[in-house]
Amino acid sequence: MEREEGRLQVRLVLWLDEHVGEIVVAEDATTVAVLATVCTPETSDDRDCCEVPCHVYLERPLGDRTVVDGVTGPDVPYKNVYETLGT
Repeated sequence: MEREEGRLQVRLVLWLDEHVGEIVVAEDATTVAVLATVCTPETSDDRDCCEVPCHVYLERPLGDRTVVDGVTGPDVPYKNVYETLGT
């Protein structure tokens, strides 16, 4: 969701010892494509994962544009974190 005009919060699911390396955004009149690179260790012990917020800044407010996965292309589901928190 857009936390404030032009600041998009993208939520990623990461496993233990993973971290976000970079987030790249490409915008046009109808879509915002988001691509996140995640650094993953060579070995994993499959512990619990967690959802983490990452913020990217857009050239202009999101408005009615669709956010899409920059790798596979489908729409990224909208998630209102305030509803989840009950505030």
